[in-house]
Amino acid sequence: YINNKLVKALTRGDGIIGEDVTENILNINGIPKELKSSENKEIEIRGEVFINKPDFISLNKAAENKGEKVFANPRNAAAGSLRQLDPTVTSARPLAFFAHGVGSCIGKEFNTLEEIFGTFASWGLHINKLNKAVVTHKECIKYFKEIEQSRDSIPFEIDGVVVKVNDLFQQEE
Repeated sequence: YINNKLVKALTRGDGIIGEDVTENILNINGIPKELKSSENKEIEIRGEVFINKPDFISLNKAAENKGEKVFANPRNAAAGSLRQLDPTVTSARPLAFFAHGVGSCIGKEFNTLEEIFGTFASWGLHINKLNKAVVTHKECIKYFKEIEQSRDSIPFEIDGVVVKVNDLFQQEE
């Protein structure tokens, strides 16, 4: 985003070079074309495009009914949808987005992940409601076990739980 307007979207690619998917990202309802902010000159929002489990089942049923190829899993379906050459194909897919981090940033400073998530929400970005701040390692393990127990009822697929240090300066160290 430059001056709060979405100007470019890239995949993470190989970690160094990603694919430009700007036209396709503009077709995802959960990604604002303009942020509700007056602080940013330039900010790189990092996040995840995904398909909810029920939407994935519906997508595959529709493809099957048309005699088309079905997707192996929601992650492949989301990635393939982003890489479509025709943006109308992407816009027809039930894609969702969670913002989870900041890359380069000019005009706004953040001190904690909690601050990032709260700010993202105020700007109109979707964040994962499963994010939880804990203080002790015991609380961390307890939350991990809660997610593990409820994994099947989470409406989107997860690989596991990501644990991050809340304080960004400590995180950098």
